[in-house]
Amino acid sequence: MEVLGHYSSKHKLPNDDSMELSKRIRNYAQGLPLALKVLGSSLFRLEKPEWRSHLNKLKSCPHPKINQVLQISYDELDNKAKNIFMDISCFFKEEDKDHVMEILEACGFFPICGIRTLLDKSLLTISNNKLEMHDLIQEMGMEVVRQKSPGEPGKWSSLCSPTYASSVLKKQTVTEEVEGSECTLEKEECKVHFSQNFKFHYDDLRYLFWHGYSMKSLPCEFNPENLVELNMPYNHIKQLWKGEKDLEKLKFMELSHSKFLEKTPDLSRATNLEQLVLEGCTNLHVD
Repeated sequence: MEVLGHYSSKHKLPNDDSMELSKRIRNYAQGLPLALKVLGSSLFRLEKPEWRSHLNKLKSCPHPKINQVLQISYDELDNKAKNIFMDISCFFKEEDKDHVMEILEACGFFPICGIRTLLDKSLLTISNNKLEMHDLIQEMGMEVVRQKSPGEPGKWSSLCSPTYASSVLKKQTVTEEVEGSECTLEKEECKVHFSQNFKFHYDDLRYLFWHGYSMKSLPCEFNPENLVELNMPYNHIKQLWKGEKDLEKLKFMELSHSKFLEKTPDLSRATNLEQLVLEGCTNLHVD
């Protein structure tokens, strides 16, 4: 508050404008001193329509100076810790620490060491055994992913936005770079319909969350050999796939409320499977 009060008194905005701007900056910064200082120094000098426009822009385009400073801690990480940071920022924020560590361990990321490093660098916190991350730090991580191939989400290593994931899948622009995807296709959020020729080229995929998958099965070329978690609740699948698949790395399979599911897949090669959730699969029968 002292930081914002300094800029407010310096530029002498009308009281109502000053209060509105201060409140919006605080909501965006969420207590991060760096963000308060950068935004306070740059926005209080602007007219009301301008600072409103800048704050609206920040929702989709992070402030470069804030990102640059936050990224210094990220750049100092080794590759394993960077992978852990990216996976948490894109997929596992507010998830159970123990569950996430099992996934990361199966990916070969040494999460005990990596998560300790992220905690020491204040890139991550743990509360009630949940992994927590400041929104601006999370946004910095997503921006690092986007900047590797700007405007080409099919080449990103993580599709952490349902909008980007569904767009890439519809346009068939996915590449071998993708290692994680999160897609939510609920009627209220995103109406996506795939043709029968839909392809799925995610050979390196380790984590797949897809809520509301609309087809009757996964494409025949779907390759889960590196998959650690398959999480597809409320889907329209009748049968995931036919025949055997290499499922050696699979630990978690969540198919809850798949009311059209008639048959479970062949899991004879899922030798490391720890959890299979079939709650609400009302049409499922056992041969």
